Amino acid sequence: MTALVGVIGTLLGVILGGWFAFANARRQQQHQDVREKRRLVLSKIEELFLVLEKHRTLISRDVSLINGQHIAETRGETDSELYFEKTSTDDEIPSREKTDMLVLFYVPDVVEDYAKFVNTFDVSRRLVLGVLLAYKDNSDDQEKADIRVEMNIKWNEFLDASNAIRAKIIKLARIHL
Repeated sequence: MTALVGVIGTLLGVILGGWFAFANARRQQQHQDVREKRRLVLSKIEELFLVLEKHRTLISRDVSLINGQHIAETRGETDSELYFEKTSTDDEIPSREKTDMLVLFYVPDVVEDYAKFVNTFDVSRRLVLGVLLAYKDNSDDQEKADIRVEMNIKWNEFLDASNAIRAKIIKLARIHL
């Protein structure tokens, strides 16, 4: 009988030990999965931030070059081709599909802000190209001025939209740290 109690005790110990080991391994795996998911989401948030910053940098640079061009021309200092050759090309603009995917898959909380960002970016980009065309076609000064004023207004709207989405993305990144 004593031997039977010893065998049952051993079996029970093995079963309970195995169950506790399994539960502990499962809990550790779940914790590891959560950590890996947080790392993945954080890396995608960082990637999105960098892509949006690229958009911001390109438009800001173009607007600054155009405004600098206007100031230089007003002073009679330069030829109009000098600055315009430095403006961004469509090839430099990050892929919209990739940016859309990053927002929709990993940061859906910013979809509304992203829509405003995209809209103001597109309008700003069209106006930048409109100014370049006006200078290239030697349009009259009033037409150039009108387009430049509209471009600067839209650029400020773009900066507001950009700042709003940046703040939300930074906040989300801090949550996932």
